[in-house]
Amino acid sequence: MNKRKAVIKNALFGFGGQFLVMLVGIIVPRMIMSGYGSEMNGLLATLGQIFVFIALLGAGVNQSSVNALYPPIKNSDHDAVSGIISVTQRYFNRVAAYYGICVLLFSAVGPFILKTSIDKTEVFLIILLEGAASVISLRFIESYNALLTADGRGYFISAVSLVNKLAVYLMKIVLSLMGVDILYLQAFGIVIALLRVVIYRQYMKKHYGWLIIKKADNAPPLRDRNSFLVTQIAWTVFSSTDMIILSVFLSAEFASVYNVYNMIFANLALLLNEVYANVSFLLGRTYNENIQEYEKYHDAYYSVFLGAMTIMMCVSTVMCLPFVRLYTRGINDINYIYPALPVLFSLVQLLSWSRYVPGNLTGLAGYAKKTSYISVMEAVINIIASLILVHFFGIYGVVAGTVIALPIKVVWCIYISDKKVIRRSYLKTVKILLANYLLFGCAVLTEKLIDFRINGFGTFLMWSAICLAAFTFMGAVLNIIANPKMLKYVKTIISQRKIQGNN
Repeated sequence: MNKRKAVIKNALFGFGGQFLVMLVGIIVPRMIMSGYGSEMNGLLATLGQIFVFIALLGAGVNQSSVNALYPPIKNSDHDAVSGIISVTQRYFNRVAAYYGICVLLFSAVGPFILKTSIDKTEVFLIILLEGAASVISLRFIESYNALLTADGRGYFISAVSLVNKLAVYLMKIVLSLMGVDILYLQAFGIVIALLRVVIYRQYMKKHYGWLIIKKADNAPPLRDRNSFLVTQIAWTVFSSTDMIILSVFLSAEFASVYNVYNMIFANLALLLNEVYANVSFLLGRTYNENIQEYEKYHDAYYSVFLGAMTIMMCVSTVMCLPFVRLYTRGINDINYIYPALPVLFSLVQLLSWSRYVPGNLTGLAGYAKKTSYISVMEAVINIIASLILVHFFGIYGVVAGTVIALPIKVVWCIYISDKKVIRRSYLKTVKILLANYLLFGCAVLTEKLIDFRINGFGTFLMWSAICLAAFTFMGAVLNIIANPKMLKYVKTIISQRKIQGNN
């Protein structure tokens, strides 16, 4: 398979799969709130964030393994690839064991530290079942994901993830409609995790029969693993503490409110991230081949992905409150309408995506260690600001704390990518940023000045489509003005020219 086919296939599977997951995933919290209450929805959302923290035990391994795999994959060096995957598997074996221990410990203490009226035994079992599925994934799947990502086969990861999530979501919808105990919902996740292992084993046997997982006790560690670990820990702390702070200092109901808004914006981010993650292998390969050629792709990716995220955030800013009103209609155990939250959540995503492409380059160019220090600083500022502001502004203060901390790493990543690696002026990057920030400003004004009269999902979809068309046109014009060569290099990426890869 050539690079063009890999890019297109990965993008289609990534976007299409995540879009279906997003649609079905929006239904599940509504079913949980209706069937089990806002408190249970807030508890499950909070536990999900806590398990993200526990998963940090394996953070850094995957990204450092992917970066290490690019050269041997390019040279078809099967022995070197097998060696790197063997080292990766050794790390994940340890991680799975440590993760299991953490799950047991958290199952024991979680029911006593979370502010909830749900029965402690039930909380204990929910935590235990939720964690078991992740242990299976870490032990038997994660090392393969590194190889598939570096080899441009992210479409397989996306496809399996799609089936996995859809199966879990659909089962949750069915069981919640039947009024079945919440524990059965959690137990079903373990069954799906075991099926994923079988699917992965068959795929790897068919396409990577030459791969040999051997003992790697004396093998050298993966490059920059600890730096990627620190960065990932910092980012997870940065992005996942809000709901935990709300559950501890306010209540699980407020975590449910946060989860409804976060669900909208996080799903949109995941939608774009699936595409980015599945085509960004081209950046890694190009950087290892030719830095001059890489620069062209760098600016094209930056304009396309930041522009796409900005357009989505513009539509979300305008249409978020009408959606929340429709989504939570009939649920009266807590107020879900907070007028300033759409702008704050949009800013979180917009600023985060302002450093995606430059941040990826810092890792490729060997600046992972220095970048990790900035990530730690960002996380500390976020936690301190959120802990202070939550007492004065409640849920607004928690999200504002995240917004306050974000610009630090944006500036750092742009400095490293433009000045240290590409060695050029900041002008092109600044133009791209200003174009998209201007577009977002137009969306904020639109939301304040226009009263969209929406009384049903049909009207909501109509206005959403109109906003999407308008902001897409404006975004395309502004980004082409800021980066006139964008279209040329986007066409190059998806052109018919066969650039042979090793996919």
